Amino acid sequence: MKKCMVEGSDYGYDRMDTLFDEGGAWDFVVMNDFTQAPARQETREATLDIFRTYYATKLSNSTVVLLETFGYVEERVNNSEDLGTFEEFQDALVEGYESYRGLLSELGVPCKIAKVGSVFRKVKEEDEELWRR
Repeated sequence: MKKCMVEGSDYGYDRMDTLFDEGGAWDFVVMNDFTQAPARQETREATLDIFRTYYATKLSNSTVVLLETFGYVEERVNNSEDLGTFEEFQDALVEGYESYRGLLSELGVPCKIAKVGSVFRKVKEEDEELWRR
């Protein structure tokens, strides 16, 4: 696997497993899940299982920063009909990322959440026109 590059600057790896191939510990590892995955119980459980069985030991010397994704502006796109309104979708995402943080913490992996989706929600509440842009 290769490192991804933008205009000659290193910004990360194209696959998570590559991160560990070179050995050594990383101070921080920023991660996010596919947008809908934390919002659905079945896919959330699959991610939790992967954290449990694979990533926890590899991440134990790093602080994980989970980048909380955000619900879609438009409802019923990308097979998201079951996720409801933006607010309902966002509530489910927050719950999902909190479950990820909780498990990683239980497994001894320092973990924080970058509440990007929650901030998007706050923007929507205060200035929906800005949020839509």
